[in-house]
Amino acid sequence: TTFTGNLRRIALSCDTPDAVLYYTLDGSEPTKASYRYTSSFNICDTTTIRVRAYVYGMIPSPVATARIIRLRTLAEAIDQPLWIVETGVEHPWTVVSDVTHDGAFAARSAAISDGESTTISAAVDGPGTLSFWWKVSSEDDPSEYDNWDYLAFRLDGVDVAHVDGDSGWNKFTVQIREPGPHTLEWAYVKDDFDENPLEDSAWLDQVSWEPTVSEYDIPVSWMENMGLVRAGEDPEAAANADPDGDGYTNAEEYVAGTDPNDPDSHLLAEISIVDGKPVVTPNPELTERGARSVREYRRLGKKTLDPNEESQDVTDVTDLDEAGYRFFKVKVVQPEE
Repeated sequence: TTFTGNLRRIALSCDTPDAVLYYTLDGSEPTKASYRYTSSFNICDTTTIRVRAYVYGMIPSPVATARIIRLRTLAEAIDQPLWIVETGVEHPWTVVSDVTHDGAFAARSAAISDGESTTISAAVDGPGTLSFWWKVSSEDDPSEYDNWDYLAFRLDGVDVAHVDGDSGWNKFTVQIREPGPHTLEWAYVKDDFDENPLEDSAWLDQVSWEPTVSEYDIPVSWMENMGLVRAGEDPEAAANADPDGDGYTNAEEYVAGTDPNDPDSHLLAEISIVDGKPVVTPNPELTERGARSVREYRRLGKKTLDPNEESQDVTDVTDLDEAGYRFFKVKVVQPEE
């Protein structure tokens, strides 16, 4: 017996009058020390139910066993259980557990013939950051176009990225800055010839969607964790607020990596010269923070402290001593896409 969804109601019965039922949910032998059945109950995952009936004056019944299997949906397989995930009727993607990135479940492309394709798709409301793990085992196009057999990611119908060959698991991240609905689609596509198909399949796992706001791409979850926005409130307004009154908005505090609830929290950075280049050691360290993987530090330098001398970007200067720069400061910016 199988079911989908989060719950399945289970009822037990025995035709013998006055029978008392005892059952287990872990596959063990039921005895009078097991659960006594009094009313129907829910299970929420694959479960082996074993039950035995007892009647006074009679020997116990044989054990009845049923394995109730919970079928994962494609949405659950890619770790977005609340999404509406669609796949082609003729060539549908399926849920698998033998090839995954997280060790649980993943979605696998359908078996298709030359010249065909198989897709899986969902929709999100932007802006936000999308990331996912994908893998393909297909023909390897030696050119840069990857247009033999390949796995493609499409945003609103436009190809954004391809992988082909025996790729292994790779993580892909894309920033979606336009507000409103967006269609996400993954398609395994085959050309008209197949000389080295390998497993001839594609897999998708651990899809992550992080809504963001403002030009700084601030994760809404970061503001929620900081207590800056509550359910029903406008996250854009919260991004532009300054609750600690230090003159920096929550968006600017996110970029700097400082605490938006502490007016004494400031970005500190030490600069040292290594092989003629300025090396920045920031505090707090801003790598792997929120939706963006890194922050970018621009090194600005001056040759004197003359207020009329403009600071120059010396990030890529190969020899500061030769160039004559002596005074430095750091600017934190979002990296360019």
